[in-house]
Amino acid sequence: MRPDIRLHLMVALQCGYPSRRLLYDELTYEELREIEVAFAQEPWGEGRADLRAGIVAAAAVSPYARRGHTPKPIDFMPYAQRQLAGKPKQDEETMKKIAEQAAAGFRKRAELVAKMKAEEHKRQMMELGPVKDIE
Repeated sequence: MRPDIRLHLMVALQCGYPSRRLLYDELTYEELREIEVAFAQEPWGEGRADLRAGIVAAAAVSPYARRGHTPKPIDFMPYAQRQLAGKPKQDEETMKKIAEQAAAGFRKRAELVAKMKAEEHKRQMMELGPVKDIE
């Protein structure tokens, strides 16, 4: 699963949405981007907890390690090791394509929401009827 999709799902579940699609309905692109930036600067969740545990375990085992075999936190994070195994790094061109596709999707969603809001406003105005002059 792509990391951005995993983050969106994690945020959706923490906010009480059973699906990331429902989260997308509620947030604007800018709000979702803010969450992504905040997560990049200060990650949260189980992955971060595993890293902290790996750091503690590596520090605890380090005095007993053979010379030249200093343990690393990743050595104590089997889930992270499985994720990294065989996973090719994305090149810059692939990342740009993914970003462009996401931006296009968010633009399309924003246009649809704007159209729906305009239609709702028009419907409400029709219900009010013509404005009468007060004399």
